[in-house]
Amino acid sequence: MMDKKVLAFGFDTLLEIMAVTGAVKHVGAEVVNVPKADYNKSLSALAGKNISLAKPYLGGPLGGKMLVFCGMNEDIEKVLPELKKAGIGVNCLKAALTPYNWNWSAIDLYGELWKEHNTMWGKQK
Repeated sequence: MMDKKVLAFGFDTLLEIMAVTGAVKHVGAEVVNVPKADYNKSLSALAGKNISLAKPYLGGPLGGKMLVFCGMNEDIEKVLPELKKAGIGVNCLKAALTPYNWNWSAIDLYGELWKEHNTMWGKQK
């Protein structure tokens, strides 16, 4: 069983990290604030499940905030309302770590989630 973790990308202030931590503490999840230099590493490496030999990321920010839930499949529905209460809503992209995206980088996942987000919400803004 994987430890419960939430990988946080693009959260720049302690207040933002504390909000995420408060929203997930009731399910026993640890929040890992991922530094920009690690955005090229695989999500599984960031979750602590393997070692990454990726070169440090030298590009710009992702373009927004993103949370990746690791080992939390049954708890995600409990956490989402708490995140919304903490002010982390629809503009923060969210995903679960799956066998499909296990080896993706944060950059790859963010790009895919952004496409989905625009498909779902883009025309409503």
